[in-house]
Amino acid sequence: MNPKHCTTSKISSLRVSVNFEIHEQLINWIQDFLSDRTQTVKYHDITSNSESVRSGIPQGTVIGPVSFLSYINDLPDEVISRIFLFADDTKFFREIMSPADVQLVQSDLNILDSWSKKWHLLFHPQKMCVHVDWLITVRSNVKVYND
Repeated sequence: MNPKHCTTSKISSLRVSVNFEIHEQLINWIQDFLSDRTQTVKYHDITSNSESVRSGIPQGTVIGPVSFLSYINDLPDEVISRIFLFADDTKFFREIMSPADVQLVQSDLNILDSWSKKWHLLFHPQKMCVHVDWLITVRSNVKVYND
């Protein structure tokens, strides 16, 4: 899928999945807004040549956050593990109790990778980390007596 069509495609799928009444005219307007854009860079008195913008949303627009939410809205539904979303941060969580849980984590990571490639919204490996909390359960036959 062409990156500049991702936003309107995601909005269309959001409209169907949650029964939003998003009129086709609005989707067409968004498509027009995102199409055939160019950008230049100005540094002091020097201006670069104009270049085509193939993807992305112009910063500072009202439609930017709504567009981003339409991108990530279905992300938690794609995997079995829990996902927490806040702004542009994604936290992926699964308690590992058995080897099967390890396989589920890998499967979910593969699904997230495919999802990100499909929608041209890649995760940044430099910002990714793994956090492990260890919970050790000690069982004993300790009796507590009150005097």
